[in-house]
Amino acid sequence: MEYRIVNRILSMDDDFFEGVRALLIEKDHKPHWSPARLADIDPKGIEAHFADLGPRELILS
Repeated sequence: MEYRIVNRILSMDDDFFEGVRALLIEKDHKPHWSPARLADIDPKGIEAHFADLGPRELILS
């Protein structure tokens, strides 16, 4: 599950890179999240992070 989430964060979300920018690159500690409020997050977007990755799915045997 964590593998799916990380894949989606790196491919779908700009917020990860915005957090890195704000904390490590510019060190202004003022990220500009999208959306800016938790209440504005679409539940379908959250569910998408947990969806099967298809051919990129990690298979452990």
